Amino acid sequence: MDLLTVLKGTLYVGIASLIIMYLCNSLEQGLDFLGRNMSAGAKGALLLAVASSLPEIMVSLAFVFSGEPELILAGAFVTAGSALFNICLIPALSIIYAGD
Repeated sequence: MDLLTVLKGTLYVGIASLIIMYLCNSLEQGLDFLGRNMSAGAKGALLLAVASSLPEIMVSLAFVFSGEPELILAGAFVTAGSALFNICLIPALSIIYAGD
């Protein structure tokens, strides 16, 4: 691997990270406006869960539109890994730090 390829890849990752950051912030503001008359629990469960999954959605879409079969499979693994994280690690940490 040469230095130019590494620098180009780093630039792409940086640009994609900035796009995802701005999309997440915009989506969260829009969902806050849509859920302004909802209770906090309902708004979080129904609307803001979409904003928390936006990075995984964007990575999967980028992999799908790349046209590379290996990357399409990686997009499926990104989504599955996110689901496993949400199912396993978040409840485990909640139980550890919940106290009595």
